[in-house]
Amino acid sequence: MKNNFAIVDIETTGGSAKREKIIEVAIVIFDGKKIIDSFESLVHPERSIPSYITRITGITDDMLIGAPKFYEIAKKIVEITENCIFVAHNVRFDYSFIQEEFNRLGFTYSRKQLCTIKLFRRFFPGLKSYSLGNLIKEFNINVDSRHRAMADVVATLDILKLGLKIPDSEQTLSNIFGISIKETKLPPGINRETIENLPGETGVYYFLDMFNNYIYIGKSKNIKKRVKQHFQKITPKSTKLYNTVRKIEFEITGSELIAYLKEAEDIKKYKPPANKSLKNDEFPYSITYSKNNKGYINFKIAKSINNNSAVLSNYKSRKAAKSYLSTFIKMNDLCENVSGTKNYDGACFEYGLGNCNGACIGHESPEEYNQRIIDAIKESVLFNHKSFALIDRGRLSQESSVVLVENNNYAGYAFFDNTAIEFKSISDVKRVIEKGSYDKQFNAIIKRSLSDESIRIIVFPN
Repeated sequence: MKNNFAIVDIETTGGSAKREKIIEVAIVIFDGKKIIDSFESLVHPERSIPSYITRITGITDDMLIGAPKFYEIAKKIVEITENCIFVAHNVRFDYSFIQEEFNRLGFTYSRKQLCTIKLFRRFFPGLKSYSLGNLIKEFNINVDSRHRAMADVVATLDILKLGLKIPDSEQTLSNIFGISIKETKLPPGINRETIENLPGETGVYYFLDMFNNYIYIGKSKNIKKRVKQHFQKITPKSTKLYNTVRKIEFEITGSELIAYLKEAEDIKKYKPPANKSLKNDEFPYSITYSKNNKGYINFKIAKSINNNSAVLSNYKSRKAAKSYLSTFIKMNDLCENVSGTKNYDGACFEYGLGNCNGACIGHESPEEYNQRIIDAIKESVLFNHKSFALIDRGRLSQESSVVLVENNNYAGYAFFDNTAIEFKSISDVKRVIEKGSYDKQFNAIIKRSLSDESIRIIVFPN
């Protein structure tokens, strides 16, 4: 294999990457013959360690006093695993935690992955278990201290070495890398190196034909991963792209909001033929509202609108409409039963949590409930403020992005040095932005982003 292997193990406060944190990490870099580098550290999770985790790992809260937080070792993890294959026993677990820690910092971490469980199922079929503990016993691997990161990394390395001794192991490893695209699936003129050199970051990507015409424009939080997905399955769309794509370009935005806006702007500008779903401005799915037989306002998501219903907002997909309606209900402490999104017997689930005023069991009258909805709808018709700026992440660590809304309409965006520029007025923003054209689609994109807690809002006087 041309790449080095980064064998990784972590210990955590629990099993969910979204909710839990890393408390220890160990990495060994193996070139196929010998260890060439290593790194290990306890990690302060900024929370207490559950007692059952301490029983398993032996790591206590006292041991983590003075340990670095993840952001303090993040750069080292990026550097030591650069151009390496990320190896772990049950790689999805370790990799998802590392990725999520970087996501919290506003960065994307992307590496090729190899799971030693998958490796050994292929090389040694029929074992009663492929857990690390069972493989250690099965192959008499010496381990100093199980459930500590470095000890488990060393054990995983020994397992990897056993696999690499199998005849044709390199060919088998290539087959296991299902996430990497085979050369035969790539369009003529696009080689594997081109794909692997794409960034695993947020931005917009462009497919061009042999005459440099744009044939497809897309956005993604991970450009490399999304581009790969286009060619991993044979569909009418992927076949068409395969036959016409000769060049891939991209633009990193850092901000997902700007990726959405730039994608929409460039699709309108270049009109790529493969972007059929975005050729027009139609928003076919509507959130409508009307009174039920008890006098309470409820909501429905539909393509066809009943004449007796009013429209709250319009969306390009049912999924987007459902997501916004769920947010609208939660933000305004509405009842899931009465709103029509759930169907509980008696009181709704949110009533028990104190997030519903009891319309589901008659504790809140139709008049009171409906008035709260009307007030909320008035505020949500467009934006709560006529002119404001949204400050989001940029493409670099010292860079941020700004999106301007002026007089209730999208006005443009820009990237700026967050150590040198401070926006005190709308004029300050207008001096740096690239002017954008108004479109209701752009306003809808901005509106959806307002629920993103990572985006800062600056409101300007009307």
